[in-house]
Amino acid sequence: MSVYVLLLAAGLLVRVGLALLAEHPGLFDPNHYYNLAGNLADGRGFVIDYIWQYHQRPADVTHPIDYWMPLAAVWPALSMRLLGVGLLPALLPNILFSTALVALIGLIARVAGLTRRAILIAMALILFLPDFVPGAVRTDTTVSYALFCGLALLFLYRGMHDRPWLLLLRDALWPLYDGRESDARLPLPGRTSGSRFFGFGKA
Repeated sequence: MSVYVLLLAAGLLVRVGLALLAEHPGLFDPNHYYNLAGNLADGRGFVIDYIWQYHQRPADVTHPIDYWMPLAAVWPALSMRLLGVGLLPALLPNILFSTALVALIGLIARVAGLTRRAILIAMALILFLPDFVPGAVRTDTTVSYALFCGLALLFLYRGMHDRPWLLLLRDALWPLYDGRESDARLPLPGRTSGSRFFGFGKA
């Protein structure tokens, strides 16, 4: 069996083990996304069951849930819709995203021309990086953003070098990382990639 597969399997087992020990989805934002995901899974839509509190309430904010980006709640909602409402189903998407992120880092390292040893080191570092291991067992935004934004950056790099059609895939990924945070957009607009793909100028 490939050492890469063993590395991914080890990371997956660690994350599943931690998820089985978890007693809550995380504090603050993760808790909000978990509650919202439960309402989505129950078919209630983007609603919350508590009063929003501000230190100084902005007068213009009348429906606070509109200011939360949706995908961090949509992923666990889809999982809970299939597997039932509960903590482990809610954590499953981030467990899978976190494991896929390790594979993505290996691919990026390979595209960068690193040695096999360097590729394995890069994958191992991401596998046990403190920010991503806890994030994999919380209904948080970090892991999914890192995965989809990293994939978009890989498509951008390859598209601007030898595979221009990948630029369209990069643009297609935009909702997946922009839907995580409103300030998480890549600096290059989609039309720049499209113009390069169709030969209307350099990006």
